[in-house]
Amino acid sequence: MPKPQKRDNDYYLDRLEREHPTIHAGYLAGKYRSKLKAFEAAGLKGRRTRLQELKNAWQKSTPGEQRDFLAWLGVGLPAPSTPVSGVPMAINGRLEAWAVARILHIMASRRMKMGQVLDELRFYRRNPALGLALNQGFVIRDRVMLDALEKWLTANASV
Repeated sequence: MPKPQKRDNDYYLDRLEREHPTIHAGYLAGKYRSKLKAFEAAGLKGRRTRLQELKNAWQKSTPGEQRDFLAWLGVGLPAPSTPVSGVPMAINGRLEAWAVARILHIMASRRMKMGQVLDELRFYRRNPALGLALNQGFVIRDRVMLDALEKWLTANASV
């Protein structure tokens, strides 16, 4: 498979010189304040729209940042329903999607941070296990934490 071509400033300067010699001469003479302005004048590059910037920022943000942003917008996410009894909350220590959605909904409804949840579960508030499990899908190896989390979900069923 061929190596993808590098599209850096040198590439665009070379194209500018070959395809738009007058604009290239203007750039060298100082007519354009920057390389980007010269590239834009030649039509080789364009500015990103604000929508493109927002989409890019959204894709790079963490699930927690996305939730905070949606809360800031005032977009109400529907409350995830609790499953039928007997459905496991976690399989091999990995939280099921419904459990993640439910925990995050309870946290958002009660305006709780991860440390507060861990306090209620009676765990050290800086324990990263729950946060990593919710945001990145990590496995919770501590069975005691999973049991406490299950009881916490039951206690917060009305939220």
